[in-house]
Amino acid sequence: MTIYQAMQLNVKNLKAAISDAPTKKDKHRYIAAMILRNIFCLAFCIIFITFFTTLFGNENSSVGIIGLLAVLSLRFTDLDFNIKQSTLALIASFVICAIAPHLANIVPLGFGLLINFSALLLILILTSHQVSYANHFTFILGYILLWGNDVSENSYTLRIIAMMVAAIFTALVYYHCHYQQTMKLNFKDILKDFFSPSKRTFWYLKISSAIALVIFLGEMLNFSRTMWIAFACMSIINIDHEQIIYKFKHRALFVVVGSIIFGILFTIVPKEYLGLAGILGGIMVGFSGSYHWQTVFNCFGALAITIDLFGFLNAIIIRIVANIAGSIFSFVYHHLFEKIIQLLINENLMFDNNL
Repeated sequence: MTIYQAMQLNVKNLKAAISDAPTKKDKHRYIAAMILRNIFCLAFCIIFITFFTTLFGNENSSVGIIGLLAVLSLRFTDLDFNIKQSTLALIASFVICAIAPHLANIVPLGFGLLINFSALLLILILTSHQVSYANHFTFILGYILLWGNDVSENSYTLRIIAMMVAAIFTALVYYHCHYQQTMKLNFKDILKDFFSPSKRTFWYLKISSAIALVIFLGEMLNFSRTMWIAFACMSIINIDHEQIIYKFKHRALFVVVGSIIFGILFTIVPKEYLGLAGILGGIMVGFSGSYHWQTVFNCFGALAITIDLFGFLNAIIIRIVANIAGSIFSFVYHHLFEKIIQLLINENLMFDNNL
C-alpha cells in the first residue's frame, strides 16, 4: 500500500495498520500517511471555511463547516439508494437545513418544536438509510449548528446563497465519486422501509424527537448554550443500546477533562494565540480514534469560540453543565422511549390476538 492509498484510510484503520505493520519500514510509512493526512485535511478545512467566511461573512462560517463535513464524509459513503435520486436527496437536505432552523427560531416555541422534529426526521429519512455510514452526524450536526448560530434577516439571504453553493458543490463531489455504482434501492424503497416498523424507524423517531424536545426545553429555560445540549443528545442517542450506555458514561466525564486541559492552556498561553487552541483541537481530533479523546479535543474549539462571549470560567461551566444535562436527558429519554414503544407493540399484539 502506497502512502497515498494509506492516507485514504480513516484514523481507526490507520492506527490498526501502524500497530499491525510487519516491518519498521511499513510502520513508518503508515505513520507518515497519518501525519500527512491530518496536515492536508486541516489545510483543506482552513481554506474551505475561509472561502465561505470571506464570501458570505463570519456569521455564515457555519455553512462552510457543514459543506466541509459533507464533502469529507460523502466522498467515501453513499446514501444507500439510486445515485441520481440520492444526489437530489442530498440537495434537499441542504435546503431543509437552510430554511427550517431559521424558521424554528422566529416562531413560537411550540411551533419551533414541531418544525425541528419534522425537519430532523426528514433529514434522517433522506440521508441515513444505512445507519452504519453515520451520515446523520454530518447533517444533524449541521442543522443544530445553523439553529444555534441563527442570523438576522439581512444576513439570511447570504446564508441561503451560501447553503446553495455548499449544496451544489457537495452534490457534484458526491455524484462524481459514486455515479458508477449500481444501487439496488430507490427512493420509493427508502420510504417503504420507513413506514415499515423497524429498529431503524424507531431510532429515527427517537433521535429527532429527543433533539427537538431538548432544544424546546433549553429555550424554555433560557439556557445559555442549548446547542451544546443538543450536540450531546445527537452524539449519545445511537441505534445500538450498548453505544448509548458507553457514550452516556464517557461523554460528560471527558468533557470535564477537555475543559480542564483547555483551562490550563488558557492560563499559560498568551491570549492572542488562544484562537490556535481550536486548530490544535482539530489536529488532535484527527489523530484520535476513540470517542473519549475526540470528546476531549472537541472542547478546545467550542471553548475557544465562546470564551469571548461568556468569559473564561462561565464558558467552561456552561460547557460542562450542557453536556451533563444532555447526557442525562439522552439516557432517560432513551429508556422512556423504548418502554413506550414496547408498550405500544404489546398492545398491538393483544389487539391482533383479540380479532
